[in-house]
Amino acid sequence: MSLYDHYSIGYDADFQTDAFKSVDIIGVESEREIPCDTCPMAAECESKMLDCVAARNWFHKGNFEDANIGRLRRACK
Repeated sequence: MSLYDHYSIGYDADFQTDAFKSVDIIGVESEREIPCDTCPMAAECESKMLDCVAARNWFHKGNFEDANIGRLRRACK
């Protein structure tokens, strides 16, 4: 066993097994991919810290309407 393995987070050296077998998802599980992936304004939103109706809905509900992509952009809270 290497020193990296011994001191790694989540590694249980006594039992020679990973302490974390699964990851619990906290929050909404998304039905679709993030709307920013297909939006032509994604780079501008990222640099200016903006989000649109579609992104806000996706963050909170896991889904969005295509018509809301890029609509009503505002500063992220």
